[in-house]
Amino acid sequence: MTLTIDARDRAPIRVLLVDDHRMFTELMTVVLGEHPDLEVTGSATDGDEAIERAAADPPDVVVVDYQLPGADGIAVARRFRRELPGVRVVMLTGRNDDALLRAAIDAGCAGFVCKDRATQELVAAVRTVRDNNAALPPATVNSLAGSATPQGQIPFGLTNRELEVVGLLAEGASTRELADRLYISLNTARNHAQRAIRKLGAHSRLEAVAIATRAGLVRTELR
Repeated sequence: MTLTIDARDRAPIRVLLVDDHRMFTELMTVVLGEHPDLEVTGSATDGDEAIERAAADPPDVVVVDYQLPGADGIAVARRFRRELPGVRVVMLTGRNDDALLRAAIDAGCAGFVCKDRATQELVAAVRTVRDNNAALPPATVNSLAGSATPQGQIPFGLTNRELEVVGLLAEGASTRELADRLYISLNTARNHAQRAIRKLGAHSRLEAVAIATRAGLVRTELR
C-alpha cells in the first residue's frame, strides 16, 4: 500500500524572529501564528542570542531585522551562513536601498522584505525561502538592473535553457513552477537551477538573480 503525503500534512515551517523591539516580535508572533503552516519557535534581540537559540533549537527560517544592537543584521546573516548554513535567512528592514540589498545578498540572505510592506509579504517570503527559493519583491529586483542588454553569446557560459531558468527565478518561480512552465521534470528543473547558480558564481537563488539582473540578463517589470 502506498501512502501519499499531502502538502498540508508537512511539518510547520519553524521560524525564529530576531528584533530588539519586543512589541514588534510579539506582533509578528501573533501574525505568523495565524497560519497553520508556520510556527514561531521564539525570538532573540541580538545576533549572539539568535545563534545560541538557533543552535539549541534549529528553525527552518530566521527573520532578522537589519537594525540590531551590536552587530547589524548583515553581520548576523553572515554568522548564520558560516555557523548554521542550513537555516534560511530573511532580512527585514525599514530601509529600501540598493546598497543594503546587495549587502544582504552577499551575506547569504535568501529573502529581503521591507517593513512598510504588508505582513502577507513576510509570510510569503518565509514560505518561499523554506523551499530553497529566493524571496525578492519584483520592484526590488528591478532596482538592481543595469542598462546594458546582452548581445551575442550569453555571459557566464549559461545555456539558453539556463537563461530561461534564471529569468523565471527572477519572477520568483519555485522549482515546481520551473518544471511546469518549462515542461520538464522536477529533477531536471532543480539541476538547471543549480547549474545556473554555480555558473553565475552565486551561493543562493537570490544572489544569482541579483548577479544576472545587474548584468542585464533579466528584466523584471515594476508591479
